[in-house]
Amino acid sequence: MPPASFEYLEDNDFSWVPQYQISGSIQYKDGIVVKAPTRYVTMGLAEIVTLNSVGQLGAPSTGGKSTAINLLNEYGPIHPGISQVGTGVDGEIISTLIYAAPQPMVKGPGDFTTIEKVLVRFEQ
Repeated sequence: MPPASFEYLEDNDFSWVPQYQISGSIQYKDGIVVKAPTRYVTMGLAEIVTLNSVGQLGAPSTGGKSTAINLLNEYGPIHPGISQVGTGVDGEIISTLIYAAPQPMVKGPGDFTTIEKVLVRFEQ
């Protein structure tokens, strides 16, 4: 169940800063839970992360495509995973996997463009 709040008024503001985590897995099987053997790196749009030749994700830096999550793969075949990071109504950080590449990414640069969709529901 997604986070909910029971304290809303007639005029409510909603805002957020798009924040993501990137990870990588060496295997992908449809219909099972994907476990990332790399660490999760928190990053924003236009940042780039390098997966080095020994399979370690580095810190994000500037220089990526401005509308995407960017990965420079120096490791070899890897299934990138993207998670959405947010804050629940209780203030806890929530990370939800939103994409796991079914086909492995080969060495080189890659970018993942997100599509922002928001669902807001009010009911009695």
